[in-house]
This record gives sequence, C-alpha cells and structure tokens, in this order.
Amino acid sequence: MKCEQNAVIFEHVELGHLNRSFLISMGNAMKDGERKHGRKDYLGHPSSDKTWDKVFRHINAFRGGQNIDMDSGEPHLARAAANLQVIQEQLECKVGEAPIE
Repeated sequence: MKCEQNAVIFEHVELGHLNRSFLISMGNAMKDGERKHGRKDYLGHPSSDKTWDKVFRHINAFRGGQNIDMDSGEPHLARAAANLQVIQEQLECKVGEAPIE
C-alpha cells in the first residue's frame, strides 16, 4: 500500500530545528522494523496494542532512568518516536483506528 501524503517535502522544513542524531536513531529503528517485518508493512494493517505497548515501554524505561535501549543500543526516546511515526503514518494513510484516549 502506498500513501502519497507522506512524500518528503524539505522546502517546508527547517532542518536546523531537528536533532540529527535523534533522526538517525529513529531511522535505525525504522530499518530494524523493516528487516523484521518488511518495508512499511504497517500500512497494510491497523495499529495494534503492541505498537502502543512499545511506545509506552520505551517512554517508561526512559522515565525510569534508562536512556539507551539495551536490545538496540539506541535511545529509548528515539525508539518510542519511531513507533509514534508508524501510528501517525497509519492515521494519515487512513489505516487503523482512532488514537486511544
């Protein structure tokens, strides 16, 4: 499934506002997901509780004092952000359900 809304348009983004190492870590998380599940496979099915569980697991680990995810070696917040990106892209592409309350 392809979602045209998500084409990258850089002329509207001031890249200086974005943290380069954070974006690289997010990209690494997305690559890990691609290796495990296939490229953008998440556009073929709704977001699940598993995705939300991953978001909260990474946030809670960070809040508990652990900055780096021991499994990936990447920051927990970047892993959480990558999962949030998946959920956001599913919503933009009209895949999945409304956000949890």
